[in-house]
Amino acid sequence: MSTTEMRSELHRLIDQVDERFLKAVYLMVRAYQKTDEYPVENINIPGLPGTEEEIQNSIERGEEQIARKDYYTIDDLKNKTAQWFGTK
Repeated sequence: MSTTEMRSELHRLIDQVDERFLKAVYLMVRAYQKTDEYPVENINIPGLPGTEEEIQNSIERGEEQIARKDYYTIDDLKNKTAQWFGTK
């Protein structure tokens, strides 16, 4: 995929994401452009890890969960939400 195609696809995808993810992407781009003004260590989005160490720890915990098969499949989530809403 060319740079032009990637930019076009990224613009399309950004129009579809929720506000929380959009804010995370915005802060990453700003941090990349102006590391003095927006250091990566200071990104603080509630519910998401912020420092490099927190991100690495979160990744490691996720990998451990996957190794233990401690996760929900799409079918699990569909069944659980169906139970919540009384449609199953």
